[in-house]
This record gives sequence, structure tokens and C-alpha cells, in this order.
Amino acid sequence: MQDTDVRPPLVRSVQATCPEAWVLPELGLELGLVRVDLAALSTACLHGYDVKADADTLRRLPAQTACYGAVLDRCTLVAGAEHLERGHEPVPG
Repeated sequence: MQDTDVRPPLVRSVQATCPEAWVLPELGLELGLVRVDLAALSTACLHGYDVKADADTLRRLPAQTACYGAVLDRCTLVAGAEHLERGHEPVPG
């Protein structure tokens, strides 16, 4: 799985699930030091989506998770098969 395989269907899914949301392809957080790959902004919540393709590493995920938790109402990790098991470790349940 590559990032480019995931983003178009992810955007469609987010728009279908929350049609009133403003969907941003990327959102910089912490003065641009951390970014969420896709963000859905609505009156109900700020929901971020972090995409980890098979070629990506999870090295930055613990720091990203801390930042996401401080800023976002909700965050979803979208991971390739390579990261399914290890992606659960640094992400709170």
C-alpha cells in the first residue's frame, strides 16, 4: 500500500461520512513541526487522519500521537498491512 493509493478513497469516505466537514489534505500542528495527513473540520469536531503506508516508518508516531492528542478531538491511524500490529503500540486505545 502506498500513500497515493489511500488518500483518494480516504477523502471520499470522510466526505461521505461527514458531508458538512471541511476536508483539508494536510494540517500543520505545533508550528508546522507535526502534520496530520488529512483533517476533517466540522462544528462537531476536529478529526485527523494519519496515513502510514507500508514504506513509511513508525519512528515519529509516538511524538505525533502526543501532539494529535493535545490538538485534535479524534485521530484515526490509517495503516498498511506492514504496520497493523506495531501501529497499535504507540497509539492510545
